[in-house]
Amino acid sequence: VFLPRHQNHEDYFIMASHPDRLAQSPCLKQQPLAMRCISCHNPHRSVLKTAALQYNKECYQCHGGSANEKTACTAPSSQRAAKQNNCVACHMPKSGSSDIPHVRITDHKIQIPSAKGNFQSLPPQGALLGLASLNEEKPSALTMAQAWLQYLERFEGEQEGLDSASAWLNKVPRGGRNAAWMDAMVHLLYLKQSPNDLEPLMKDHAKHLAPASCSAWTAYRIAELLSMRDDHAVAATYLAQAVRLLPLSSDFQLKMALNDYRLARRQSAIQRLEVLVHQDPTYVPAYANLGYLYLMQNQAAKAALCYEKALRLDPDHPQTLLNAAGLQLHLKNSPEADRILVRFLKRYPGDARALALRNQIRQSR
Repeated sequence: VFLPRHQNHEDYFIMASHPDRLAQSPCLKQQPLAMRCISCHNPHRSVLKTAALQYNKECYQCHGGSANEKTACTAPSSQRAAKQNNCVACHMPKSGSSDIPHVRITDHKIQIPSAKGNFQSLPPQGALLGLASLNEEKPSALTMAQAWLQYLERFEGEQEGLDSASAWLNKVPRGGRNAAWMDAMVHLLYLKQSPNDLEPLMKDHAKHLAPASCSAWTAYRIAELLSMRDDHAVAATYLAQAVRLLPLSSDFQLKMALNDYRLARRQSAIQRLEVLVHQDPTYVPAYANLGYLYLMQNQAAKAALCYEKALRLDPDHPQTLLNAAGLQLHLKNSPEADRILVRFLKRYPGDARALALRNQIRQSR
């Protein structure tokens, strides 16, 4: 388990960082074995139904009652009374997490509020310094690289992070460059969008990166890299492997259909998308693309129905809105096309595609 570390911002944390925050507490630094999750939490009982005394009794062992005066709470009695002598209310306040907005959770770093000022008024988050492992003191170079790749894909794709992942992968000795290392290398190239670097990797590891040897996600990422250089025929073999291993992945099925279209297999693409919307009737991108292919076949009514279903599921889906505007232009209904584009630009200001379509409408008047 890895968590990010940011420059000069030790009070930034993410939703899943309770153990890490607890370990940063002065109490735990002095006595690392003094407290565990189950010291306060019964795994079979909701926190909403757990009395405050359950939490505070852990504090009282060192800081309450007959405890040494040096470790007793220093807050004035009036302040403690205002909080009903609830240690957690002062020393583990509710706070926001940096990864999920509008959610307030208990900060598990036990500390004196006055030492940090206002918990709720933190300055902008500093630069990302690195990733810290919570459950392994010295993770391997490959594990560190994998952690960076997962973090970058889920949170932020900064160049420094890509460089860190690359550096860790290069630290793996040649004798340890196994299938997991190759998967990570492909993942890195996929995030960097570097299709030209794929060819030498595939030459050096032809056996392990052959379509039949790849995992589903590695096959998918190789296919995406191949598509970036218009090698759609070879991409099809990797997409077939991805779909074979994960047949219910809507994303993989969609990519397979789009690749068929690029290979001029329009009927195959339509059939795949028809199966996909039946298999996953809430998958908006399938409707957006199926509608477009129907329009290419001059089946405007079917296209309109697809766009209607997509916008019912996601009224702001950008590709569907643009496709719907294109359909209205095809039907020579410029006012309706313009209305859709105005709506689109309110949601996505400055989009070049929408502005180009509006300009096309103006020139046709």
